[in-house]
Amino acid sequence: TELTTPLRDLITIPQRVDAADFVIKLDEGVVRHDQTIKDYVVTDAIAKAVAEGLDLVGSSLSGQKSQGAFLDGSFGSGKSHYMAVLHLLLSGNVGARQIPGLEGVIASRTGVLDKKLLVLDHNLLGARSFEDAIFGGYLDYVAKNHPDASAPVLHASDGLLNDARGLREAMGDDAFFAKLGGADEGDWGDYDGAWDARSFDAAATKSPGDADRDQLVADLRDAYFASAVRASAWLPMKDGLRALTAHAKSLGFQGIVLLIDEVVLWLGQHLGNQNWVQGEIEKIVQVGENAAANLPIPITSFLARQRALSDFLGNHVAGAQRVAQGQLFQYWEDRFSKIALQAADLPKIVKQRLLRPVSPEAAATLESAVAEVKRDYAAWGYLLSDEANSDEKAFANVYPFSPALVDTMVALSSLMQRERTALKLMAELLSDGRDTLLARDVIPVGDLYAPVVLGGSQPLTDDMKQHFAISARFYRTKMQPYLARKHGLSEEQLAGLPRNHPYITEDRLAKTVLIAALAPEAKSLANLTAAKLAALNWGTIDAFIPGSEAEDVLARARAWAGEFGEISIGDGNDPIITATLSGVDYDSILDRVRTEDNQQTRRELVRKLIADELGLPPDNLVGRTLDHVWRGHKRTVSVKFGNVRDDADVLDSDLVHSDPEWRVVIDFPYDTGDHSPADDVARLRKLREGGRTANTIAWIPNFLSEARQKDLGDLVILEYLLTGTRFDQNADHLPLS
Repeated sequence: TELTTPLRDLITIPQRVDAADFVIKLDEGVVRHDQTIKDYVVTDAIAKAVAEGLDLVGSSLSGQKSQGAFLDGSFGSGKSHYMAVLHLLLSGNVGARQIPGLEGVIASRTGVLDKKLLVLDHNLLGARSFEDAIFGGYLDYVAKNHPDASAPVLHASDGLLNDARGLREAMGDDAFFAKLGGADEGDWGDYDGAWDARSFDAAATKSPGDADRDQLVADLRDAYFASAVRASAWLPMKDGLRALTAHAKSLGFQGIVLLIDEVVLWLGQHLGNQNWVQGEIEKIVQVGENAAANLPIPITSFLARQRALSDFLGNHVAGAQRVAQGQLFQYWEDRFSKIALQAADLPKIVKQRLLRPVSPEAAATLESAVAEVKRDYAAWGYLLSDEANSDEKAFANVYPFSPALVDTMVALSSLMQRERTALKLMAELLSDGRDTLLARDVIPVGDLYAPVVLGGSQPLTDDMKQHFAISARFYRTKMQPYLARKHGLSEEQLAGLPRNHPYITEDRLAKTVLIAALAPEAKSLANLTAAKLAALNWGTIDAFIPGSEAEDVLARARAWAGEFGEISIGDGNDPIITATLSGVDYDSILDRVRTEDNQQTRRELVRKLIADELGLPPDNLVGRTLDHVWRGHKRTVSVKFGNVRDDADVLDSDLVHSDPEWRVVIDFPYDTGDHSPADDVARLRKLREGGRTANTIAWIPNFLSEARQKDLGDLVILEYLLTGTRFDQNADHLPLS
């Protein structure tokens, strides 16, 4: 029949899916603009988001004020694609202004689109600082597109002026000013004509940002210090933005639009260094608030993010620091507006980019397949269960996937790194089944587990990495061996089994339960009963009595629960099936007292542990003495705990003294920022090289790993919780059994 037609004859299925497929990068999307425009699918919600972006630019221009907006959406929701199209629209690309679905948006906003705007793309991954990306990117733009224009002064110039004074003295005024030259009248401030001693001294004494000083620095750089364009520190953000916008205005631009990608991932990579993160966030905020007010031309910034920055807080960050950083992130949140890219648009996008029938006859066959699924009324409702409340049309748009599977993919892809977008996952599943999928086959939800959890991709956050690792370990070490034994298969025989093999069927069901444990927020996976579990893997269960698929699934699940404590079955005729892979929710108890974990309490615990090991007296936490008999003589050793690197914590007098008795300074096995034990050793070496000696021993341990620092923080909290009745007070929200 037509429903047994190979699926590859009805839609175009790729033989393989490459790393870059369905993952657009902002800069590449702008360069390959024809393909970017061709692939852009405009829904009503996307048209609304484009209108919001253009209106934000228009508001900045009309009010002459800088503003910013977050682009919110999971990986694969189209943030980079959106920004690439926005770039093309604002920079006058004719093709972009003819994208179907945007006609009304374009027609009503010609006033904004007719402005001369400088649109700059920035991917922050790899940038050393926010200025490095923004200021450095602008200098690159000027060098490439306006090579005859003098570059703006965006670097701190005090050192350059000092060098210039020395060079002037060495060369003499005549030779020095002859080469220095000057500027044409009207370019900068009040200055015009060639430089001389009087005008040089007057400009050099003015503050950074003054027009005459900036002109002098620019001329000095061009004449004598060309390498200083990159060699010196950047100006403070406020001063740099003013210099940058003044320069852009001199080139004829009426406004600047910054499209900034990967901002959250970039900040998330440095969360161990709280001072750095705080400084960079403050710089980002300045682009969209008062520090960027009253600029020569306004800046409108768009920052793409897939998750809230607070989700990236590392476990090695002390509890009190986590609270402080959370407050900092909220401050950041409140200063930018939001433009949401909805996952609900995915079915229409999928239909056009991935699942378009090859012919009208193919489309008719696929419609018949959807109608066949609809006849199973009990399963039909479960297959439509998703956050978007999909209907039959949405099912037809995503077939051979179901709306429930798409909902699950969106939930999973929001947890994953960039390369795991929902579109790419769908393409991979099609490619894997290219030789076996038929028109009647609905791709089961359980098939998602292997490419997402077992395929080597890394989730975004430390917590999710741990959850994925626990799940994979349970599957590989417990569930898979159990199923292989049950079905009489060796490990070597598992590969290459047909998709309807009984082992594959049961394995797929078990994987669906594990997926539900990883993405409990997905509506498609909520309240996972045997009937729902059977429906989400529709067409794969060969029940002995047709219509008894749910009973068959429940029997298998009860067998799992009897084998593994991690699987539990609820009550009732169609009980809920769950996997609990992390035991009792003790984390919720720890979260209640997380602020008790701070640098001070960590220090106190380390001191206590080491003091107990050395037999030090428990009193006097700051300085202690240890009596020790050595070679028949009683010795008294003074012991101090402190950070050897920090001369405010461990004074020079703590290390270098004239006492005949010995002292011991014990450092801690961790530090803040990017410091390492080498910094502690460097201080001791400096004292020794200065000829200073004393009867002092400094114990500098290797630093704990991030995992062990998390353990230390947890131990601090446990020590607190297990004192008195604190545990009971903070566990009152948990069930008694």
